[in-house]
Amino acid sequence: MRNQTLKTVIFSSLAIIALALAWGFRQIPAQADLAKASLKNSLEQEILALNGAVKASSEALQFKLLDVLKAEGNDHSTRAFQESPFLAASLLEWEQNQWKPQWFSTKGKEEITQARLLELIREWPLARLNGGESYFSKVGDFQGQAYFAVATPVRRPSAVPMIGIGIFPASQFGLLFSAESSREVRVFDEKGFALALSRPSYLGASVRSETLPQEILENGEVSYRGDWRNERGENFSGVASRVPNTNLFSAVESKVDFGGQWKVRAWLYLLLITAGAVGLNWWLFSMLLKPLFEELRLSEVRREQLQRAPLGEAGTEPRSVLPAAKLGQLDFIEDSQPAVPAAAAVPAAAEPEPAGPVEISLESVVKAALRSFESRLKASRIDAKVTGLETLDLAADPLQMQTALEEILKNSVEALEAKEDDSPRVLNLRGAKLSDRYRLLIEDNGIGVSAENLAKVFDPFFSTKDSEGVSRGLGLNVARRVIEELSGSVRLSNRAEIGMTGTRVDIEWPIDAARQAASDEEEDEMIMQEPKPSSKRGQAPAGVREALQQLASEIDNDWPEIAIRKPKVRMLD
Repeated sequence: MRNQTLKTVIFSSLAIIALALAWGFRQIPAQADLAKASLKNSLEQEILALNGAVKASSEALQFKLLDVLKAEGNDHSTRAFQESPFLAASLLEWEQNQWKPQWFSTKGKEEITQARLLELIREWPLARLNGGESYFSKVGDFQGQAYFAVATPVRRPSAVPMIGIGIFPASQFGLLFSAESSREVRVFDEKGFALALSRPSYLGASVRSETLPQEILENGEVSYRGDWRNERGENFSGVASRVPNTNLFSAVESKVDFGGQWKVRAWLYLLLITAGAVGLNWWLFSMLLKPLFEELRLSEVRREQLQRAPLGEAGTEPRSVLPAAKLGQLDFIEDSQPAVPAAAAVPAAAEPEPAGPVEISLESVVKAALRSFESRLKASRIDAKVTGLETLDLAADPLQMQTALEEILKNSVEALEAKEDDSPRVLNLRGAKLSDRYRLLIEDNGIGVSAENLAKVFDPFFSTKDSEGVSRGLGLNVARRVIEELSGSVRLSNRAEIGMTGTRVDIEWPIDAARQAASDEEEDEMIMQEPKPSSKRGQAPAGVREALQQLASEIDNDWPEIAIRKPKVRMLD
């Protein structure tokens, strides 16, 4: 059977490895092509979103400039201009083949003057601007910061063309990016000066030398999609497009890493998954199927033993289902007919004795009970301390002992949770070994128990909490019964007697109490196993008596006596 299990594990593991390799050779190259196509689709979607954001930002600046132009006049600064992002603003009117300023306002920047503005506008294609369009241009660098100008047509009742101009720092353009490490996002004008970047670079710097801006600016493209390799040999793919109604361009580019390195990483990832699957396969067979195979082997052995077992005297009759030891206890057999004693029965295989008290560590039981309240202790910031229990061993049922302690601890935790002040919440569990007994003290500084309720806390169905129809009040009663089964005692008192808040639970056990309880249980079981003499109820008819005697001589009387242990009832609150 062991060899069969080993073969099954080996063949199933080889099958997992073969399937993983077959999937890798077929799917990894296909996944690389699919990833490239997905990357390009994502870049297409990102450029659409970026164009919308740039257009919204340019329109926001345009509307703010129009608000300033409506309020300004006669070189008199208004509140609208002071609260705007513009450091200078001007209104130009077309007169005699040139643009003439109607007024010019500034916030005190000496570098930005009306004369400097007139020099700049000679290079701007303002005459080609239509209504609703805006033109951006870099005007210079002042004190380590780049400044741009935005120009937009102004509608007037007369047919005279008018242009509004606002000068603002590049940081006020209004676009903030949080791109991935593999992404580059740029917004630049037709001269290649950047108004927005995803990298921590200098705004206003020229990006014309970059591959994507160079392609779109030098070739006069409105939109561009392409792949290229940078100076470090890295593959890139990118898209760029002109923003409607402006002279701005937006571009998104990403590193394309689907070559040899990507395949190596994909294979390593696949091999790691395969190793994990093989390990899981080994665990499943060793933990689940191996015991199953062992049970099947034992079943085969039992079946062969039953097939080789002899039948009754007749050779064809099945064995009786009634032991001969029980026939002597039938009521209608005479006392003169001696009953076959149970002790004369053929001894059967020893049955396992029911579980009883065992030696347990009181510290381990206390810590197990505390673990059931771990989340509540943490949520209510209760400091639980356990001391003095390291050397205390008690003969008891671990589950019953833990249940009793949980019921007591539950009341202490609820009392600590009900505290309304901000003082520390402390729960102390201290153990001590006295001359002939163990002692466990459970103390808390909770709200305590009133004097009139102190004598009732161990009564069944007594509770001071609103149970909302749920049966309550049995917890401490069950705890007391479990402790008293070990000849122990439990007492609850208020710490107000010693000038402190909270309650104190004092539990004591005689050191040999649990062992004595186990001995009493064994004695009870021996008494219950003794055969009871049958009472005389009269003589059975002769034919019936002879038939029963014949049956008693033919049947197999190897049924074992079953020890019955007194049940211990666990009552839950």
